[in-house]
Amino acid sequence: MAGKIKLDGTQFLEKVNNEFKITNSELKLKSTGNTIVDSSGNAVVSESGGNVTLGNVRLPSSGGIKDSAGNNVITESGGTATLNNISMGSSIIQRTRNLDTRSIKKIEGRYSSGNVNRNPSLMPSVTYHSLSGMCANKNIIVRYYFYMQYANHAALHMDYSWDNSNWTYWPTGPGSGGTAGATWGNDWNKYPLGGIDYQPDLNARSYLIMTGYLEDANPSNTTIYVRPYWWSENNTGSIYLNGNQNNGVYHGMVLTSYCEILCYQG
Repeated sequence: MAGKIKLDGTQFLEKVNNEFKITNSELKLKSTGNTIVDSSGNAVVSESGGNVTLGNVRLPSSGGIKDSAGNNVITESGGTATLNNISMGSSIIQRTRNLDTRSIKKIEGRYSSGNVNRNPSLMPSVTYHSLSGMCANKNIIVRYYFYMQYANHAALHMDYSWDNSNWTYWPTGPGSGGTAGATWGNDWNKYPLGGIDYQPDLNARSYLIMTGYLEDANPSNTTIYVRPYWWSENNTGSIYLNGNQNNGVYHGMVLTSYCEILCYQG
């Protein structure tokens, strides 16, 4: 059934296929206050200072909000609203990765590695560091902040596990296709995640950061475990953590290293 309403001989409202269309005119809102209300008197459309606000508006179970040609602009299905054929002009939509959870653990005490020449070994007293309660689709960043001293060249790496039982080397950089890297061992040895400065001053110590990035979308992986390794590239001398070799009364120092694990929503 179709119907039309005219004012002063000019049509301004027409009903076609159970839809009302305003034609040949404009519907102007009041400058302030509620303009359109529901049966309970609650504001559905209101205007203030040139800003129009929709309140308590629900999309129909089928169809949606249409443009002038009758095409759906906003539709809803299963609780999800969809925008169709909408031009954003110069607007910019940015995606922000929200921090989901975070863990910081101390590494205290002074330790020496012993002979770890070309022999990647777990750092003494550091069994693992972990972060639990992670979301399903995630981006994980691990950072180790170390105070170390070594009179030659040393390297650092880490591995990770989802169950504290099965461990995997943290992904390396360029891999076997790289043009630079150590000539011995596998890619884990050739392309470490960090290195210790050459420090012949046995009273000094260096501050370094080892970091790694990992993406995971398995919802079953809610806890990650990480472990740091160290080794010498070509020397049998010890590497020192949280101290120096000549840790005596003149140059002794109490230092603390840290592990930080960050999980961002993917």
